[in-house]
Formats: sequence, C-alpha cells, structure tokens
Amino acid sequence: MMGVTPRADFDTGLMTTWTGSASYVSGAHNLKRVCSRRQGFFRESFITPGDMIQILNNGTPTSIRILNTPLAHREDLRPDLGLFVQDSWKVSRRLTLNLGLRFDHMVMLLPAQSAPGGTFVGPRSFPEQDIIHWSTWSPRLGFAWDVFGDSKTAIKGGVSKYDRLEGTSLAQNVNPNFIAFSTCPWTKLTLPSSPSELTGCTGFSGNNNHIDPNMKRPYQWNTP
Repeated sequence: MMGVTPRADFDTGLMTTWTGSASYVSGAHNLKRVCSRRQGFFRESFITPGDMIQILNNGTPTSIRILNTPLAHREDLRPDLGLFVQDSWKVSRRLTLNLGLRFDHMVMLLPAQSAPGGTFVGPRSFPEQDIIHWSTWSPRLGFAWDVFGDSKTAIKGGVSKYDRLEGTSLAQNVNPNFIAFSTCPWTKLTLPSSPSELTGCTGFSGNNNHIDPNMKRPYQWNTP
C-alpha cells in the first residue's frame, strides 16, 4: 500500500523560559525561592497538490484519500508558571530536613484561527478555545541523618512529587483546524478531475477528540 503524503509547507515554534531565584541563610535555615515561567507556541502549515492522495496496492489503484488542505494550525502555551520554596533546616548537629513546596499553573489554548477553502472543503474559521487550566501543588520532603556525627556515615531518605513537563501536544490533539482526510473508492490510474466524480467517501476524520474537563495533570512520586 502506498501513496503520496501531505507536505508540511512550513512549521515554526517558539518557547521562551525565564527563571529567577533568591536565597536567605539564617542560623539553622537555608531558605531558597525559585520562580520560572515558560511561554510559546507551535504552528504548522499543510498543502497537498490537488488536496488528494492516490492509494496504490502493488501498483494498482484502490482508493483516493481526500484532504481538508490547505490549512495552518496553531497551539499556544501561555503560561507555564512555577513557584518553588525550599528550606534546608539543620534541626540538630546530626539531622537535616529538606522541606519544599512547588506550585505550578499551566494554561494551554487554541488561538482563533482560520483556513481557506480547498478542493473538498470550504473556508473555515474557529474561535479561541481554552484547552487546559491546571493548578497543582507538589511537596518535596527529605532528610539526612549523620549516624555518628562525623560526616562519614549518613542515612538519607525522602519523597517528592513531580509534574510531567508538557508542551502543546495535548492542544494539537483536539485542534479542529488540524489535518483530516476521507477515503473514497477509486480504481483508475487517472486522478478525478472534480469532486463530483467521487462517491462512497467516508466522513472527514478531523480532530473530534475532546479532553475530559476533570483530567488531572500527570505526575509521579520519586524516592531517592
């Protein structure tokens, strides 16, 4: 089975990251605060000659795949904000506690976008859609016990929660302006000259996916 795949005319993306930190040391406490912010987008354009692909099986035509090209889809991440505070607290000469708490806020959306008409679809336009709004808390807990007080033998342990780093792929999976196709029976080597020649086509396989509004941000717990 073979055919010509749609061509990505261009793709572009930009992700900017800003991070700042401050520390304060006082007696038994070593307090550190960190703030980070990511923001960016991904955009990709598709064009296909004739807005169709001929499917061959051992050189014999079997079907035509019609596409909703041309189009250019875009997904935004704005922002992915993280705030983190950590205290390395020397409780005694032998025991040190590392206590941390992180707050993350992520917004993923589809900006308003449109696509011109092609051979098999008319002009389309889509309003802005909010896809993800996540606000999460992640604790980080650890300890170090100097067994003999000589800094040679120590027992360490702890547990920390980490959110999964996300880009814009979740938003792309539900973008209605993404590439879609429909398969039509066609057994001739010559390509159809107009849409009226095609019959028996299935419906466009566009992004009809939806994200559960109760979906939580993926995370994992780590231990040393």
